Amino acid sequence: MKIDIHTHVLPKIDDGARNIEETFTIIQEAYKAGFKHIFCTSHFIENEYETSIEDREAIIQMIQKKLNEDNIDITLHCGSEIFITPNLDELFRKGIVGTLANTRYLLMELPLNTEINYLENMLYKLASMDLIPIIAHPERYTMVQKKPEVCKKMLDLGALLQGNYGSLIGNYGIHAKKTLLKLLKRNQIHFLGSDVHRAGSIYLQIQKILDKLEKKIGKEKVREITEENPEKILNNEDFYKEL
Repeated sequence: MKIDIHTHVLPKIDDGARNIEETFTIIQEAYKAGFKHIFCTSHFIENEYETSIEDREAIIQMIQKKLNEDNIDITLHCGSEIFITPNLDELFRKGIVGTLANTRYLLMELPLNTEINYLENMLYKLASMDLIPIIAHPERYTMVQKKPEVCKKMLDLGALLQGNYGSLIGNYGIHAKKTLLKLLKRNQIHFLGSDVHRAGSIYLQIQKILDKLEKKIGKEKVREITEENPEKILNNEDFYKEL
């Protein structure tokens, strides 16, 4: 049971699906690729993409109703990809941003090319609130590409790491690909996500990616980061990292 914890399938609320028709096409592609659960993690970026939790949930309920009517056996879950900000903890306290499927887990994005000097402090704050941050696509960040060892620090501070399927086939460049493979071999990637934005893209290549990845890290490890670990999020279970 593959579970995708990082998608941009909701229509017209970020740079993802451009309309409801594309939303359904993307979800059908996910279904054909073997996914049973999708977290709808459209961007939350202050002063740019600020769709409320309530509005996200209303859109998801409408889409889910149609999926059920069409006998497409996929369950959607509410979430967001939250761009880090100095007041992120306050946004949670005020209920402006939320977690994945109302669990302890949240998906958090960092700037691609800029180091955040308050990252360590923010991870401490989130941990003190009993929240578990998942850092989206660390392999795409310049600071990680230059020094993958920084991921160990993130893990020590309670974060988990989610790599993108597309990085493994060079969709984000050779440096992202090499960095993700390095992190996978160090057992520092806990989830893979599609980060899908468009129909006719990454879901069509999932099986090819998984076949190649199994040869590098083994079928059992692939199952862990695509099925078993994401299921722990769904069940809101404690996560014991292998560092």
